[in-house]
Amino acid sequence: MLGVELGNEADLSYGTAGLPSYLTDLPKYAEAVSPLPVVAPNTSEDILPWQSIDARSVPTRWFWNWPEILDNHPAYGSDHFYPLARTCANKPYRCPSIPALLSDEHLQSLDYQVDEHAREAGERSLPYRLEETNTAAGRGADGVSNVAASAAYALDMMFHVACPQSPKTPGANLDCKVGGVGVNLHNAEVRAFFEPQEGNGYYNAINYDPTAAMGAPTAAPEYYALLFFGRFAQGSKGLRPFETGTPVKGWRTDDRLFLINKTDQPVSVPAPKGFVDRMTPYDATGAGKFLDAAQVRIDGRQTRADGTWPGFRPHVMHKGRVTLAPGEAAVISKSFPA
Repeated sequence: MLGVELGNEADLSYGTAGLPSYLTDLPKYAEAVSPLPVVAPNTSEDILPWQSIDARSVPTRWFWNWPEILDNHPAYGSDHFYPLARTCANKPYRCPSIPALLSDEHLQSLDYQVDEHAREAGERSLPYRLEETNTAAGRGADGVSNVAASAAYALDMMFHVACPQSPKTPGANLDCKVGGVGVNLHNAEVRAFFEPQEGNGYYNAINYDPTAAMGAPTAAPEYYALLFFGRFAQGSKGLRPFETGTPVKGWRTDDRLFLINKTDQPVSVPAPKGFVDRMTPYDATGAGKFLDAAQVRIDGRQTRADGTWPGFRPHVMHKGRVTLAPGEAAVISKSFPA
């Protein structure tokens, strides 16, 4: 067990005015479960343009109270982030669409939040993790959270949590000294807890069988992003952002180059020779869908019917360029991945 939160998102369960009570309860619960260091904040945070938060011109619940919270010795610093929301009547900034999900604007809000809170946690020698996140609050949005665009978003998002590039201080974290140690993608039922028979949340990375048969789970698009990042990026040394000179997003480690095309057009990118693995939208209908394709493949492969992974199948690239389809990502490894 990594963490226990006091209520589902403490800044909501306690209420904006409930911070004093929370600060009193936090050490009590921490002592009650001692010696296990598991009590963590898990604040939900109000998702707004980073400029408004930085100017403190909008209500943000407990965003600026982290020093008080972290001084109460939680196990680690943690919060939640959902760039969009299924319902957005009062917040057009969060209305779900594929262009909004893949926009730089929403990643800048994430970068700002992660950078602020990871730094505050680090000042107290505490790790920081994005304890709960996904594409859209309210269990996701159909046609946005359950298509290939969500995999491209999730892959890039994990790099940004590991190495936030705060829009307030561009270039200040190019060495990735500040960042999170982990990410949890939220899975849920489509409408309400304890109603699994109604089906899967649109943003689920792994879909369960909602029928009485309770068959093997199946992989949704975001699962392939987790698989891709976990295999090729997790634990790597020398992480840093990489400028591709194109709209394609780039990240480097000591041994690999990652390229993520979040645009709606194919893009050709200069790249070193090496062994290439690809995460690619897959449209079983043959309609030529990419970002809105219902499925994703890695190296042309999918999980087996029993949920197991058949293995990666990189190919050798001798050319100095790689062309990425819309929503496609590639990793170029210097040597054959072990």
